Amino acid sequence: MHNRSMFKSLAVLLVLGVLAGCGAPAAPTATPKPQPTAVPQATAVPQATGWTIRPPAEAKINWRQEAGKTLTIAMTPHPYTNALDAMKSEFEELTGIKVNIVTNPDTATQTKITNDLASGTGEFDVFFSGHTWDWNYWPHFVAYEEYLNDPTLTDLEWYNLEDYYPQMLESVTWDGVEGHKLGTGKIKNLPVTMETYILAYRKDLFDKYGVKVPTTWQEVFDAAEKLTVVDNGVQVYGFTSTGIASAYRIFMTNFHNIYLGQGVNPVDENFDSHFDDPKVVPLIKGYLDTMKNYGPPGVNTNNWNAVVSGIATGQVAMVIDGDFAAATYENPEASQVAGKMAYAPAPAGPNGRFSGTWYWGLAMNEFSKNKKAAWLFVEWATSAHTLREAAAVQRSFDPPRESVMNSPEVAALVKDWGDGSWMTTVKEALANYTAMRFQTQGQVTGDWSKQVGGFLTQYFEGKITIEGALKSATDASNKIYDDKGLRKP
Repeated sequence: MHNRSMFKSLAVLLVLGVLAGCGAPAAPTATPKPQPTAVPQATAVPQATGWTIRPPAEAKINWRQEAGKTLTIAMTPHPYTNALDAMKSEFEELTGIKVNIVTNPDTATQTKITNDLASGTGEFDVFFSGHTWDWNYWPHFVAYEEYLNDPTLTDLEWYNLEDYYPQMLESVTWDGVEGHKLGTGKIKNLPVTMETYILAYRKDLFDKYGVKVPTTWQEVFDAAEKLTVVDNGVQVYGFTSTGIASAYRIFMTNFHNIYLGQGVNPVDENFDSHFDDPKVVPLIKGYLDTMKNYGPPGVNTNNWNAVVSGIATGQVAMVIDGDFAAATYENPEASQVAGKMAYAPAPAGPNGRFSGTWYWGLAMNEFSKNKKAAWLFVEWATSAHTLREAAAVQRSFDPPRESVMNSPEVAALVKDWGDGSWMTTVKEALANYTAMRFQTQGQVTGDWSKQVGGFLTQYFEGKITIEGALKSATDASNKIYDDKGLRKP
């Protein structure tokens, strides 16, 4: 008997509004380890793997074994969704399977997934899903090992699962037990995009105003002040960020780096929270003050679309967030700053430099009545062949496969992004310090994000001190994990 009742009481998940694109040779770990304080050098960047990207026709399977079936795919608005719309005719011609893509905003898609899994109707065969969604829906997503290991359905040599960046495979492999580390268990999602977090900045403004590219958080705060200027009659703000009302995103992109760089895990492996550690309090204060004093109006409630727009319209000089946004910044049809940007690693602390990650991928509904056909679709849609087309032609970034990232087609597209600094910076991040930083958790994510974000907002609005905000956030986080039974004494 499937436990469908759990979905009737699902807490509202944090919705991450990833508009553009959402990684490394060394084996990643789910918990951070100290890194050297030196900025990673370009010599550490991995070279091309040598894997060949081969067309589906070379896979030694019968692609037409499920011809005549119809699949329904639940997607959210995303460059990869646009890529699928543009490319699905190739799959339909290859397999004889018809594909209907149903696209709704994130929250509406989550509601549809929840209702479909609660009812067991199997309205959707495949879902677009990311890690916090996976953690909630894991019991009703299909384990892919059965399909990967069936030679009638998968040519493993052609599909080449090992082509995925190790962080990505680790992030989608789990035993389903909250609090257990990723990397052990079953694969129930296969990524189509990924991200790491880097500094994107207006090189022309940095040069014009004599501002040094920051390598520490204090230097970020100082640079933001200097770059909040009226430039040629246009008000430019020095820094932007995703908002703080929902804390999950800001921890994923920047606060984990701040805490771990000081040797503090904000939520440790025992689910004990340490937001108010004295080593970190001044930096969190500096970050929030910089947002308030040198960020654009409404920065405290920014969604991701607003972050990208601020840079792309020339209103903001600097951001530390998803690397994939460069696909927008460097697109002359969508950006006023194409050719004016440069990219660098996010700041480091005494304990090193750290980046989180996020992925979007494809998960299969256990109630699907077309599982073999659904797998053929997932196999095609997550293949190096398809992901190369999605990145190089449709600008869906970042590709989660090494062969695609290193392909001549992708290299040609990105070679001029920041005079080559984008690719160098991203590969350094993937090679040295990108990993999933959050502990696995399910329904508490939305409540945690709202409560912690609420206290940060109170500080931002001048209602409480930073010490009070972080102490209250720590206490609230611990209570949430206590109530869930995740926090260990």
